[in-house]
Amino acid sequence: MELLRKLFAKMGFTAISTYIQSGNVIFQTAPTDKKLLAYQIAHCLADTIDYHGKIFIRSHRQMLRTVKALPSHADDPQWRSNVLFLSDKLDARSTAQQFSLKEKIEQISWSNGVLFWSVHKASLTKSTMMKLPVNPLYQEMTIRNARTTRKIAERMG
Repeated sequence: MELLRKLFAKMGFTAISTYIQSGNVIFQTAPTDKKLLAYQIAHCLADTIDYHGKIFIRSHRQMLRTVKALPSHADDPQWRSNVLFLSDKLDARSTAQQFSLKEKIEQISWSNGVLFWSVHKASLTKSTMMKLPVNPLYQEMTIRNARTTRKIAERMG
């Protein structure tokens, strides 16, 4: 992740850190248009490390709101709770309504720009969540578990 830190510094960002090996980069910058910022980062990553994936940008305030909205069972060891961060192309409510959940084993709720998808751990392989990577909507989201989401928000502060 040292390479990412160097690239973000080269783009003029400050207070740069990374969290786990899944591309979570925490940085500071002057307030700017989120789409312009994503465009700048995407082009830098494409040009220097041939990365062509989606860029998801969330402010500290957005992350704190997301953590506050986590479902009450997010810390229950019987559940696996994930946060699906959606691209600007998707509306959380309408996206959630596109999934046919197995009511007894999984739950979905939403907040601004995110879905909270939880499943009983014992039934994980039977859940709709396991089929998500083959759904076209998957290309418009990035997924972090509840613990990682909390840690990112904490490190942003």
